[in-house]
Amino acid sequence: MPSGRKLANTPNYSGRLTPPLTAPAARPDAFGSSLKLSFAEYSEKFKYELLSYTQDILLALMQLAECILFLISFTYRLVLRMGAPIAIALAVFPGMTNNIAEWFGKYINYTLLPTVAAVYSSIAFKVTLK
Repeated sequence: MPSGRKLANTPNYSGRLTPPLTAPAARPDAFGSSLKLSFAEYSEKFKYELLSYTQDILLALMQLAECILFLISFTYRLVLRMGAPIAIALAVFPGMTNNIAEWFGKYINYTLLPTVAAVYSSIAFKVTLK
């Protein structure tokens, strides 16, 4: 340390605390630059906290949307499974042969829906970790 002075309340070699130093002679711009530095520090902390809260809210919304998609998928697959015998029975009649293909297409669509949602969720989670 310059000029052999100790910081305030630091132990000296005998183990006793030294009295606090008096304030150095103030320069005209010292308070202003200190205030600017302090304001910039708090501004950065505020930006980080705001970003963190926004990220948490968006992640919660994403998980909620994913749960809703899983629920919709489960419900539609349950209804489609119950309607499968009807679609197969109607496929026997002329003019209704397209029913089984339509049923199968919808079933595949609603089966893949939660998988696609999970992939998007995984990608979003990996992006937030970086």
